[in-house]
Parts: sequence; structure tokens; C-alpha cells
Amino acid sequence: MIDHDYAAYLVAMNPSCCVSTDLGCDRGFVSQIQQKAARLRPNMPTAVVADWIWIDIYQNIPENGNDPETLLDSFVLAYRLLQDDSDRGFRGVITTSLQEVLWKCLFVTRNTHYILCGSGKRATVYVEESGGTVVLATALHHQDNSKALKSVH
Repeated sequence: MIDHDYAAYLVAMNPSCCVSTDLGCDRGFVSQIQQKAARLRPNMPTAVVADWIWIDIYQNIPENGNDPETLLDSFVLAYRLLQDDSDRGFRGVITTSLQEVLWKCLFVTRNTHYILCGSGKRATVYVEESGGTVVLATALHHQDNSKALKSVH
């Protein structure tokens, strides 16, 4: 399996693979989302991120315009960490794997609520494996990321 750092590197080196998305919330709604998240899971820290890219990792590159075979993982690369309850001291963050999405802009991992603030991007990384070893990983433009969003609910 490809790690998040390498997948984020592939996307950063190929910005044309990113497509704009409207999944982020307006800054004016951040406090409302924080309150909802705190009621949902009171002990889970929240981070507010901006300039973000939601990255989906699929197994196998689609052939002849077919859909990719299997969604392996999704995570967020955020260049700006606006607020962080965990006080990590970083400017940006690469999250752990997506567990669920709530209210269109709350990206929930095992340990943290991430509020996707403002407009962002989606990107797709395709992975080919042989014998458990990644032999090819590439970031390509994928037209329909709605399937990935639906598959994580």
C-alpha cells in the first residue's frame, strides 16, 4: 500500500491532477461545525484547515475510460492549519485515513475532526501492485470523484 506522504508528493508534483470542489465550508460556519463535532465526539480534537486537497487512492489505473476498481484510502493534504486543538505546531498537515464525512466539510479520521475550510481540490492517485509491492503510482485527473465520496459513507 502506498503511504500518504508519497501520494501527497505525487499530487503536489502534478497539480493538473487536481479538480476544484465545493466540499469546504465558509469560514463563517466554522464555529457551528466545531460545536456540532464537539457534541458528536466530545473527546476528539478538531483542526481547521485551508488550502487543502482531498486525495483518493485507487487500486489499478482505469482502462478505456472505465471507473477505477477499488478505493483503497482517502486523506487530506492541507497547506494551512488555521486552528488545531492538538497544538501540533505545524503550518500544514497530512491526515490519517478518512473514517467518515459529515456535513460535507467535516473530514473525520480515527483521532481528529478536520474542518475543510474554504474552497479546495480533489485528486486521485492510482496504484498498481505486484506481490504486495507498489510498482506504479501515478496522480491523474479523474472526472468523477463523486463515487469516492459516496463510498465512504
